[in-house]
Amino acid sequence: MKMLKKLAALILAATMVLVLFTACGGDTPSTPEAQAENQVMSAINATRPEGQKLENNAQRRAVASQSIDAAANGNPNGDLNFSLNLFGYSSKVWFKIDVVN
Repeated sequence: MKMLKKLAALILAATMVLVLFTACGGDTPSTPEAQAENQVMSAINATRPEGQKLENNAQRRAVASQSIDAAANGNPNGDLNFSLNLFGYSSKVWFKIDVVN
């Protein structure tokens, strides 16, 4: 019985140490999509001068996602076209949306 108590105490102590280390992981993204997004942003920012770095903005991402979803639902077999103006650079984007049944 004494050995069982020591073993249980050892297992609990080891568990507490592991929990402590898992909390120190920083703010790394948990989903593959978030990891890919951070890698793309890092690659873009590596070529940009200091003071002109881009950042992820949850509000802009939500608006873009909502606009794309609305266009896709409103015109399921059509195109999604829009213009983009960022930091004085202008571009046009065209997406062809195909629904597969």
